[in-house]
Amino acid sequence: YLQSLWGRGGEACSAAELNGLCAGQREMDSYLVLILLSSTITLSTADSVRLVDGGSRCAGRVEVLHRGQWGTVCDDNWDVRAAAVVCRELGCGEAVDVMSRSHFGPGSGPIWTDDVECSGSESTRAELSITRMGISRLADGLHLCSGRVEVLHGESWYTVCDADFDQQDAEVVCQELGCGLPVEVLGGAAFGRGEGQVWSEELQCRGDESQISSCPTSPSLKHSCSHDSDVGLVCAGHTGARLVNGLDSCSGRVELQYLSEWGTMCDVGWDMRAASVLCGQLKCGSAVAVLDSDWFGEGSGQIWADVFDCQGNETHLSQCPISSWSRAACSHKQDAGVICSGSSLMLHERRVRLSGGIECEGEVEVYFMQDWRRVLLDSWSESVASVVCRQLGCGSVFSFSSSSPSSPEHSHPCVTGFNCSGGEAHLGNCSSAQAVHCSSREQLSVTCSGKFNLAHSSIRLVGSGGDCAGRLEVFHSGSWGTVSDDLWGIEDAQVVCRQLQCGVALSAPVPAQFGPGTGPIWLNEVECEGNEASLWNCRFQLCGEDECGHKEDVGVVCSEHKEIRLTEGCEGNLEVFYNGSWGNVCLNGMTEETVSLVCRELNCGSSGSVSWGRARVESAPNWLDDVKCRKHDSTLWQCPSSPWGQNNCDSRNEVARITCSDREGRYVQRSSLSCSLSPHQRLCSNRLPFRLSGGKGSCSGRLELYHNSQWGSVCNDLWDIRDAQVVCRQLGCGSALSADGRAVFGAGSGPVWMNRVKCRGNEIHLWDCPHSLKNHTDCSHRQHAGVTCTGDKPRLTDGPHKCSGRLEVPYRNKWYTVCDAEIDQQDAEVVCRELGCGLSVEVKEAAAFGRGEGQVWSERLHCRGDETQIYFCKKTPISKNTCTHENDVGITCTGHTGARLVNGSDSCSGRVELQYLSEWGTVCDVSWDMRAASVLCGQLKCGSAVAVLGSDWFGEGSGRIWADVFDCQGNETHLSQCPISSWSQTACSHQQDAGVICNGSPLALHDGRVRLSGGMECEGEVEVYFRQDWRRVLLDSWSEYEASVVCRQLGCGSVFSFPSSSSSSPVHSQICVTGFNCTGSEAHLGNCRSAQAVNCSSREQLYSITHIVIDYLQSLWGRGGEACSAAELNGLCAGQREMDSCVVLILLSSTITLSTAGSVRLVDGGSRCAGRVEVLLRGQWGTVCDDYWGMSEAVVVCRELDCGNAVTALKRFGPGSGPIWMDNVFCSTSESTLKQCRTLGWGKHNCGHSKDVGVVCSGVRLVGGSRCSGRVEVLHGETWYTVCDADFDQQDAEVVCRELGCGLPVEVLGGAAFGRGEGQVWSEELQCRGNESQIHSCPTSPSLKHNCSHDSDVGLVCADSVRLVGGGRHCAGRLEVFHDDQWGTVCNDNWDMSTAAVVCRELGCGEAVAIAWNSHFGPGSGPIWMDDVYCSGPESTLKHCKTAGWGQHNCDHSKDVGVVCSGVRLVRGSHCSGRVEVLRGETWYTVCDADFDQQVAEVVCRELGCGLPVEVLGGAAFGRGEGQVWSEELQCRGNESQIHSCPTSPSPKHNCSHESDVCLVCADSVRLVDGGSRCAGRVEVLHEDQWGTVCGDYWDMRDAAVVCRELGCGEAVDALSDAHFGPGSGPIWMDDVDCKGSTQSTLKHCRSRGWGKHNCDHSKDAGVICSGIKLAGGSRYSGRVEVLHGGMWYTVCDADFDQQDAEVVCRELGCGLPVEVLGGAAFGRGEGQ
Repeated sequence: YLQSLWGRGGEACSAAELNGLCAGQREMDSYLVLILLSSTITLSTADSVRLVDGGSRCAGRVEVLHRGQWGTVCDDNWDVRAAAVVCRELGCGEAVDVMSRSHFGPGSGPIWTDDVECSGSESTRAELSITRMGISRLADGLHLCSGRVEVLHGESWYTVCDADFDQQDAEVVCQELGCGLPVEVLGGAAFGRGEGQVWSEELQCRGDESQISSCPTSPSLKHSCSHDSDVGLVCAGHTGARLVNGLDSCSGRVELQYLSEWGTMCDVGWDMRAASVLCGQLKCGSAVAVLDSDWFGEGSGQIWADVFDCQGNETHLSQCPISSWSRAACSHKQDAGVICSGSSLMLHERRVRLSGGIECEGEVEVYFMQDWRRVLLDSWSESVASVVCRQLGCGSVFSFSSSSPSSPEHSHPCVTGFNCSGGEAHLGNCSSAQAVHCSSREQLSVTCSGKFNLAHSSIRLVGSGGDCAGRLEVFHSGSWGTVSDDLWGIEDAQVVCRQLQCGVALSAPVPAQFGPGTGPIWLNEVECEGNEASLWNCRFQLCGEDECGHKEDVGVVCSEHKEIRLTEGCEGNLEVFYNGSWGNVCLNGMTEETVSLVCRELNCGSSGSVSWGRARVESAPNWLDDVKCRKHDSTLWQCPSSPWGQNNCDSRNEVARITCSDREGRYVQRSSLSCSLSPHQRLCSNRLPFRLSGGKGSCSGRLELYHNSQWGSVCNDLWDIRDAQVVCRQLGCGSALSADGRAVFGAGSGPVWMNRVKCRGNEIHLWDCPHSLKNHTDCSHRQHAGVTCTGDKPRLTDGPHKCSGRLEVPYRNKWYTVCDAEIDQQDAEVVCRELGCGLSVEVKEAAAFGRGEGQVWSERLHCRGDETQIYFCKKTPISKNTCTHENDVGITCTGHTGARLVNGSDSCSGRVELQYLSEWGTVCDVSWDMRAASVLCGQLKCGSAVAVLGSDWFGEGSGRIWADVFDCQGNETHLSQCPISSWSQTACSHQQDAGVICNGSPLALHDGRVRLSGGMECEGEVEVYFRQDWRRVLLDSWSEYEASVVCRQLGCGSVFSFPSSSSSSPVHSQICVTGFNCTGSEAHLGNCRSAQAVNCSSREQLYSITHIVIDYLQSLWGRGGEACSAAELNGLCAGQREMDSCVVLILLSSTITLSTAGSVRLVDGGSRCAGRVEVLLRGQWGTVCDDYWGMSEAVVVCRELDCGNAVTALKRFGPGSGPIWMDNVFCSTSESTLKQCRTLGWGKHNCGHSKDVGVVCSGVRLVGGSRCSGRVEVLHGETWYTVCDADFDQQDAEVVCRELGCGLPVEVLGGAAFGRGEGQVWSEELQCRGNESQIHSCPTSPSLKHNCSHDSDVGLVCADSVRLVGGGRHCAGRLEVFHDDQWGTVCNDNWDMSTAAVVCRELGCGEAVAIAWNSHFGPGSGPIWMDDVYCSGPESTLKHCKTAGWGQHNCDHSKDVGVVCSGVRLVRGSHCSGRVEVLRGETWYTVCDADFDQQVAEVVCRELGCGLPVEVLGGAAFGRGEGQVWSEELQCRGNESQIHSCPTSPSPKHNCSHESDVCLVCADSVRLVDGGSRCAGRVEVLHEDQWGTVCGDYWDMRDAAVVCRELGCGEAVDALSDAHFGPGSGPIWMDDVDCKGSTQSTLKHCRSRGWGKHNCDHSKDAGVICSGIKLAGGSRYSGRVEVLHGGMWYTVCDADFDQQDAEVVCRELGCGLPVEVLGGAAFGRGEGQ
């Protein structure tokens, strides 16, 4: 009866209706209860709402049942509260996300409801009202998860008394709001007094309730509670944490959940203390090591860069304050990882600890060979110490020194021999160590710089309100004291900023800029070099009692000092202070959340609006872009954004301008708050917004301050130019021109807030100056202070960039050009300096940058050249100004404002980085040479250059790459003095980042330095620094490879020649060097394999004539195998003095035959496996045109050259010469040589050499698995080598996966996991950094594993480069491909089953079942990578198919293609028969015959596109499978479309083995009719449960081959059309069929017009004759004879087979005459009958 009333959709049943319901029923109890409870009742059921098309019952489109019909819900006003009701009603837990705009596809039928409004606490969507306390909220807080507690009762919100609210209540509120754990309960109306009523009951929550409404209550005893006692609460916002991809749940990559979103953690904001808190939170003990992504892999999705300031004793990460958001450029390569003490990795070798009781200081102990051991000092370096500090999360190395010898309580064995590069995350990544006896040798003690190590970070900057600017104070002898400015300079300030991790020093201010300190003055006469890690490493004196005074206290301003303001108080442009200057914040991506936070942080209300604005100061930098604050952020610095200075906005109209609300009265202003020590209370400060009013422009006017919700003036008592200077600096308005008093800009209204300001002129802020802040009623309006600033800086306009153009200067809001007669080089230097544009390059006359407009400046400048602004230059009037705009002067500045060497062992070695304006970038080594390097070394006070190196020494940088070509002479004092001749057009990446070693670096004494003696820069006798001396090099150890390295190291280009020199002269050491072994790609001779010292004797140094022979032979190479006569060789030698080589050649043979490895080659790519494609024809090499060239063609070239997989198909390697042999090449990828592919014909083309195609092959391959998994093999020369598992790590794996076009590495497997290889094992250790594009770009070193065998061959599993998304499982969904480190979709134009089959094959997902068109699985996002995809069938990866080109398409995401793969397959039979195997995860399982019935068989046959099941066979009828047996019983009803839609239950057959593998024979989906056997006849296909024919248009043997293969009928004998076997009937399902023959498993995968689309009748029905016989185990022309009978293949006994039988078989197979009949299972023993 209730169900019959259900259509009411929640309407009430009256008591009369219930009485009627009960009439005639014997059992009355239940009904009486119903009636007594209420006279009305609400109907509810679990089935009145459902979620559809989301892959599970708890996700999908919302549908409700009303009046017996399901309908949808409109998304107007739909929010998370409504979603919460649905989830609760369905018993599906909490709401995770709210979807709108038909995210799960549009529904059908009625739309039942619209404008749904829920409070969130309803138990069903139909509940009518709330009759008790309901949901809670936090009001007027800094974010969603903090504020005043308010609860809803009836229709009203009530505040809660602080005496009635405890920690358990707080836990429930935070949990209900999805805000994590409570951080702090605050009483006393900490978030302001509420309104309305105070809740009159006491909450008595246990803490485990999901909602506040579930908590018991009792009457409150605090009846007098007022809003002054309103309770406030701060929740964490972070709701979850986990460790992912580790060995267990206590190790792995750190992932944190904010609300419903998971993200990884950037290691910049992560340290050992935070890691320990997380381990404790996860019940995993304490942290053992902090690691990066080379241990636990890279994550995906959101990256959190919150900086957690944990102390280490918190119980939950949410209790740690979050100080800021790191602005370092974070990617998933910086994902933090952790190993906790509760992990089994705890026992991992090379864990490290520091003993001694201090967190980041002590004696180093390493866990090695099952014991903790001390480390010998003589095996240690700064590189190894850096790894230890990083592993411990203790920052960088501070110092390392000796400790006392081993004490008796320690184990006597020590450890030695660590060899680290310094970049490793864990000591276990460094090369081998060994155990030794400690004896009395000194052991190691390390001190790290640890950010939170109070013992050694005991300095601070105070007085500015921030951590990175202020008066310097040091902690000594238990108290804080100041530092005297005697001898203080910028180098000392640099060390302070580095130690505080505050960037670089901006200036060394004058004494007491931040006011005099108190207490002791600890340090005096500090002298730093500038590269020390800590102030304590510098020389200094301790101050005597009467030696120093606080008037000399030193202050420091670092680049990381940050502030925020709105330019007009509580409205105006949003500006931030960073790197010493105020800059803009761009509007891009700014959300309402961000605007509200800015207003709250500035105490300007709780909300606001944002609009487009123009930069207040035109020359100000754009500091931040894409600022997107989250609900839990409380300061702007915690909000995610782009890195500093990286923006995509125009300061003329894209600057954020914010207007805050609630500025007058309701919101408590910051200046009236009392400050609290609580880190969670609203920040308080005396920093007041101010502005200039009544003047011309934004940089002059009456000074006004915003205080107590009102704008007021400043009294001019004591007001002078020093006060004005501070105001102008703080406003970013240049220098002060005047300090205006007596209300020059008119009298203001309102109070006078400030008086008696006494600035020194060098303060950062006006409030740093002594002042009086109150309502000064004694100051009249005629005494209001004002300021006139210089305003905008000069500008350079109409030039090629910001630092070059026509000079214009501002004056009274107008721009003036300057006469060229009035400007000289000194003036230009000041202009360039003021604009931050480096040095002046050129002063250009006569309107070189075009004629300006307006007036010409009427004064002459007299700059000395050292002024900071043009304003400070002396000026004189021009008596008679005859200048016109024809004389407008122009200036070109370098734009390069800074230079540094990064990531070296000291400041005089490292990767070159140059600063252009405010942006740092690396330098491309193509545009860098020894002269430029020497100038840079001199500029950095580092002497001259010793070596120019590549990124294999100092690592790859990030960000911009400068490719300016510096034409230095070498005698310049500054790099900006060198002309820049051009911008290199070579394609540069960070793999070409230039590095330099200067002779001021300790690395200058490094073995492998090189020089050329003889007086010429790039020519001379080679000398190598080896074993503390310069030594010549013996010729017999040298080759063109070594010579190439020397030229590169010297910055001298490529090798030209290397002839011999005379024997060693007496003035040189008699010890020479020999044995260098380089590959030719190294950046430094020190990277080549070891050399040894030998006696020079009279052996020639660097003798060579062979290069002449090689060059000549190469010139003859085009003969393609023709012989060279002895006469030709004699001619080669004629005129040469050294005949030995030629004589040897002639004696060996009177003719020499030149041979090639094939008729295709790759040229000018640096290796035989990369370069321009050239083919040999008629004795001449020619090129190939790139028309229609793609990955299919590249695959054939790489296979032909035995060069692994194709990586890139269309790379340019420069134009070739000679003929263009091939054009419009089309390969199917099955060809063995390029010449087998279709072309226009030899020599036929419509191209020029500008379109010569190039190919890059991988040089690495994975064997024995799939395309992205298998045994690693590396190509060297002509030979493939396996790799020892001990010489292969995560970084190597990343490079291999990247080179093969696969995803990230999933697992590195040792122990020959993919089988033992053959041939040789690679004898060198790969030392990839992980960011190389190819394995051959990785450095190598000799392997220490000389006895490595094939039992240790390494294997690798990479993630797939394609995926199926949104389909509910791995093998169905929207197709996405991974390219350029980003996932994107594929357009469905021209998509067919042949292409879908490639996807399913690549994913290991069985057969392609269906194509999903037009975003069936929902539209994707991001780029659309592929369109017009055409696969020929045999491709191993979708990336090898032809496309319109990466990112080239005419689609939108409404056409994203999807694919459904089978998830089930039939093995060892035909397409529709065989052993059943089911895919789960990445693994195929066989199925037990006892768990498989007719209904399951129907689903399998349907999913594979076959007919009905014919027979279910047990007992492994098609052979025993391998791997695992499916452990669940399938319980299909028989009507499911896929096997994964069937319910399962645990199988009772736990002992099922492969002897019981189930097999299945389905009716074929194709059949041959009227041909006399099942293997000959008219072709008919089954579609939509109906048989139909195939039109014979274009029907050929390749199509027939697919049909025969699908039917298991051997080879195709004939392809027939024109109804050879009679006309069929019914539909004609297929026409214009185009199969490739060799790869499609079913006719349905071949291209056609589409189902039912044709222009035929049945007179053209196609037919096929198959052989019914095959040759197995050999080739197409040889093998074991097998014949088909009744659907089964049988072998033939050799005694029953003779020559005549053989002739018939060969004829049937189209294989010519028989050659030999072989008995005795010559081609292996068959199976079956």
